Amino acid sequence: MHLVNILVIDNNNNDITFTRVNKLCQNLGLIIKVIKEDRLGLSFARNKALNCCETPYALFLDDDCYPAEDVVTQCIKWLEDDKFALVFGKVLKWSDYVPTWIHEDLFITNHPSDKICEVRKSHFAKGGITLVKIDELNKIGGFDVNLGMKGEKIMYGEDTMVVEKLLNQELPVFYDPSIKMFHRSHHSTIREFIFSFWSKGRSNNIVYNKISILKTILNLIKSLFRFPLEFIRNLKKYTFKVALLLSLKHLVMSFSTLYYKLRNALK
Repeated sequence: MHLVNILVIDNNNNDITFTRVNKLCQNLGLIIKVIKEDRLGLSFARNKALNCCETPYALFLDDDCYPAEDVVTQCIKWLEDDKFALVFGKVLKWSDYVPTWIHEDLFITNHPSDKICEVRKSHFAKGGITLVKIDELNKIGGFDVNLGMKGEKIMYGEDTMVVEKLLNQELPVFYDPSIKMFHRSHHSTIREFIFSFWSKGRSNNIVYNKISILKTILNLIKSLFRFPLEFIRNLKKYTFKVALLLSLKHLVMSFSTLYYKLRNALK
């Protein structure tokens, strides 16, 4: 028998989230704790969950997604093995809230493996569907509060930073495609996607802060040369609009990372 507790973190909402969740718990007969975190930001909310969780493990789910029906069953097999620090799952497209022209590759980047595998690099991390061993996360200080969404401020990388720290300490991180959740896209225009790419580049400047300015410049030059080749290749698979955005992604991110790295250096 495995005990599953459900925590809902009300991250400084000014709407009826707290009341609605409490009413839902009563109607469904579920034991759910609703905990307020007044400091606005995804990382603050996740750290609050780490501090309030009464079990050795936690499965994080974003508030703009829903998990597959067997998500708890798939996670329990990891608890029985107990040889992990973090396991992230697979993200699928939530079609109901995504305009038809938007291909899932624009906002979903899963690990390429179709089997369970140990992860050696952090850039495939998925915080929205992540099983963690709480003691291991507490050892690295939890989630970086400078990263992650903060109300209207778009920031990413809190999950990437956690995986990066775990890997640096040689702690086991895995990808399990059988742990699934469905995610929507919050962007519906080219401008919004480009801004999200820029925000990811800004976040990367924090996550990979040890990368030198010279290497960042080289990465940008590499992205410039790759752009036309990627665009031609993407046109064979996607519509013009999607091919353009996918080809611009790494270029915009590289520009953004370099911009913030130079700005910080000149302060």
